[in-house]
Amino acid sequence: MKFRFLFFILFSLGIVFSSAPYIENLGDEIINYYYVYKTKKDLIIIKTCLDTEKDKNGTYPPSHRFAHWYKTNLSGKFKYNFPLDRWGQPYIYKSVNEKMDFILSSSGKDQKPDTKNDLRIKNDNKNWLSANN
Repeated sequence: MKFRFLFFILFSLGIVFSSAPYIENLGDEIINYYYVYKTKKDLIIIKTCLDTEKDKNGTYPPSHRFAHWYKTNLSGKFKYNFPLDRWGQPYIYKSVNEKMDFILSSSGKDQKPDTKNDLRIKNDNKNWLSANN
C-alpha cells in the first residue's frame, strides 16, 4: 500500500512539473489579453478627450504638444503611470491634416511601433481599433 501511495505522489508531481511551462504560458496570455482590453479602453478615453479638445478649440493638439496636453487635461484620471501603455511604452500620437485628424497608437505586446501587435484608434468616422494579437 505504501508503494502505491508513493507511486501516486511521484506520478502527480510528474504531471504538475511537466505542465508547468504550459501553465506559465497560459498565465502570460491571460495577462496579455487583459493588457489589450485595458489599453483599448484607455485609447477610447483619450480619443473622447481629444474629440472634446477639437470641439472646444477647432483642432486637435499638435503631435509635439501631446505630452503637455495630456498632463494638463488627463493627469490623475488613470491609476498607473500614464501616458504609458500597459506594457510600459509611451503612446504614439500623430496629428494629421493640419491638426484636423489624429492617429493614437500603442506598440502592444512586442513593444515595437508599426507592427501587427499595435493597437490604434483614429478620429475618422470609422473610429477603428485594431489588435492583431
